[in-house]
Amino acid sequence: MRFKTLSCDSLTRILILFSFFLFVLTPVTIFSESDDGFEDIDIRLYQDSTSTVYDFVLPESEFIARNFNHTHPEIQDQYASAVQKLATIHNYSFEDPLLILNPYGTVTNGLYINFGYDNEDIGVNYTITTEGNEKNHIFQRSLKNVSEDSDLFESQIIGLVPGVDNHIELELVDNSNEVIDTLSFNIQMPKTSSFYPSYLSTQDGDSTRQLSDGIFYLVGTSQFNGFTYFFDNDGVLRAEIDTNSYRFDNLLFHEDYIIMANTSTQLIAMNSLGQITQYYDMPGYNMHHDFIIGQEDEMLILASLNDRKSIRREDIILSLDLNSGQVTEVLDLKDVLGDYMQVTTPSYNQAGDATDLDWIHINSIEKVNDDAVLLSSRETSTIIKVSNLYDEPKVDYLIGPEPVWMGTDYSNLLLSQKGTFPLHGGQHSLNLSRTSIQSDGEYYVTFFNNNYWRYLTRPDYMGHIEEHNSRNFEPNPDDLSYMYKYLIDESEGTFELIQSFPVPYSSIVSNVDPLPNGNYAINSGKANVFSEYDSKGNLIRSYHYVSGNFAYRAFKDTFSNFWFQ
Repeated sequence: MRFKTLSCDSLTRILILFSFFLFVLTPVTIFSESDDGFEDIDIRLYQDSTSTVYDFVLPESEFIARNFNHTHPEIQDQYASAVQKLATIHNYSFEDPLLILNPYGTVTNGLYINFGYDNEDIGVNYTITTEGNEKNHIFQRSLKNVSEDSDLFESQIIGLVPGVDNHIELELVDNSNEVIDTLSFNIQMPKTSSFYPSYLSTQDGDSTRQLSDGIFYLVGTSQFNGFTYFFDNDGVLRAEIDTNSYRFDNLLFHEDYIIMANTSTQLIAMNSLGQITQYYDMPGYNMHHDFIIGQEDEMLILASLNDRKSIRREDIILSLDLNSGQVTEVLDLKDVLGDYMQVTTPSYNQAGDATDLDWIHINSIEKVNDDAVLLSSRETSTIIKVSNLYDEPKVDYLIGPEPVWMGTDYSNLLLSQKGTFPLHGGQHSLNLSRTSIQSDGEYYVTFFNNNYWRYLTRPDYMGHIEEHNSRNFEPNPDDLSYMYKYLIDESEGTFELIQSFPVPYSSIVSNVDPLPNGNYAINSGKANVFSEYDSKGNLIRSYHYVSGNFAYRAFKDTFSNFWFQ
């Protein structure tokens, strides 16, 4: 084995993430260029009788190991330059494609593929087979071609399992899905970059309903900051995304990109090849918990002031223009709930200084219409609707414990509970839905009812506390959380519980993700388990994961028209 170098045009020396052994190790000369004053990129090449795979390798250096940031714009440019140079040194074909493992440092077990073809009406199906303890694991998809050239196919193969031998079969097909040609090869994949396990333990429930199509993705796994994990229905790890340092709070699709957190002050847009193409900074603010698509080409982001003089936390909404990158503060909750904020108390350090005022703790935001949102306040166990968001925001209604709001200017905004049922406590992850026959002011809100009571900012609170709400922060086998679904009727001023079912208890974090087929993907973060339930709340399968404390959320998506056709 030997390394050849490809020099690049800036910054420190580059790259990447891990060493591994693919195929039969064969010394092959690629090309070598050197410019004085620039560091080199090492390119490692492995080859068997049918295929060649390239890997960009970080040269051994203690300085680079401490300071290397693969998401930095200049580093991403160098990745792109290296990919482009490799793409031009050979006329690649389906029988001899360009294959690069994780070329942009982001999808650590993704395999870039590039080849030329003289017929634009072609596609590529693929099957990845790995040996399991009890059965072979099979992953099948069709690749999305992202090349703008009609005679070029460019995509990323998702699904290689870290730490084991993967057999890949590619099928070149016409527009009728008839097979034109085939290619197969094996890759002995390295372990995950985070050393996260490649398999989750699973447990089937009593439901006879099928799991929905798609891939689960687990975000905000504590002690694995910066990593997000994607699992198939068997609990097999099919992708690992590595960003900088901050947990994924959410993942949004926008145009041909997914938008995700890179740090607490920066969002990034990544294309389906793994390349980061846009950076969105939020100077003066720290993002937390949630962000959504608001109006066209706009994001709404939950945030806190990044100001040492301010002790307030998690009470601001930002608007991010995805075209210009401009960030605007559209709502400071103290401006619409200031009378309530006055009855709350900050935390103090041993010196007697006020250090933190997490008085409202907004953990979820959901769009109602173009200028109205729903907010979930964990601290008050209240769902809040704010309208006229971009002009003069105002609170339309509250759904929460009446004693919390009594004596403030907002008690008259509480909706009336229709029917008898236990009120939610410490809820997370609002999801709004409508049917075609509902009026504008009538809709459903589905969420994770943590069923947990913690009220730190009002230590002298003497109001009623729901008996069913647990006070246990750590998992307790006697406690339960719930999936809750409310029917909101603004014209009647009521809310009604129309569906609920128990799930493993989690005092904080956690979410419900309603799926297109009527199933629910649900994460009980403190219990370290996500699950899929059928539409009636019966468990289909649960997945037990590793974390230092919790994982923030779990979602499920097909990733069609992003990674897959």
